[in-house]
Amino acid sequence: MPNPIPEALWIRETCITREHTSQRLYNEAPYYQAQLHPYEREPGETHNQAQDYLTRVEQRMGRYWRLLAAFVSDIQVPDKPTFKDTCDYLKFFHLLGQLRKALEKLRMPGNGNTTLKPEDEPTMFHENMLMACFQQLELLRATNKFVEQLKEHVIKVKGGKTHPLKKSLPSKYDTHLLQETQVCYQAVRDVAQSYIDLILKRGTEAIKAQVRWGPTGEAMKMIMTDEDVEYYAQEYVESALEAWRGVLKVKLK
Repeated sequence: MPNPIPEALWIRETCITREHTSQRLYNEAPYYQAQLHPYEREPGETHNQAQDYLTRVEQRMGRYWRLLAAFVSDIQVPDKPTFKDTCDYLKFFHLLGQLRKALEKLRMPGNGNTTLKPEDEPTMFHENMLMACFQQLELLRATNKFVEQLKEHVIKVKGGKTHPLKKSLPSKYDTHLLQETQVCYQAVRDVAQSYIDLILKRGTEAIKAQVRWGPTGEAMKMIMTDEDVEYYAQEYVESALEAWRGVLKVKLK
């Protein structure tokens, strides 16, 4: 893994923010008031120490989860609101839009066609790619449940009562947020599918060319035959396809 072994700080952040927020969204756990917010620091704890235990994608997704955790609290504990300003909800909407645009730039050319030489093809699979996709999908699934709770408990609440949060929501916020969530979800799938297409069309050829490239590739001919390279290239391709197809199996709801 690209990070040190997770310690107490990682557990605190994961349990209080991501895990507990998801449990509340899926009605799997009651609300509790954490003694220490996951992004607050213990006495003597520096900012760098607090960030060391997070992977890069966890750091980047943290701002989404912090907002989402606060929104869920606003719905379920209306007598102790976290946010009162409409711009706080718009910020989350715009952040999702930024995530979608970033994902759209990561898609490989359609049908796996590139103009690169096989030895120059980009890395077709890496564990960081997989962690990023699944973390983004986890957030989008949670956002979808958040929209459901908004509709049920805030926007279309029965009994004639008005939820305090309703006045802070932008116009048609639930509709617009759901649409952005669905488009962003599709963008994750498009990235995965584009790499599947590339691997199917160029994967084996690219790996073989890269293994044989340059002085190192020339030296490896002494220990790896062409048959060995062919075998390992096919094994790599099959593993990469299985991993990317796992991304496509995740449903939004």
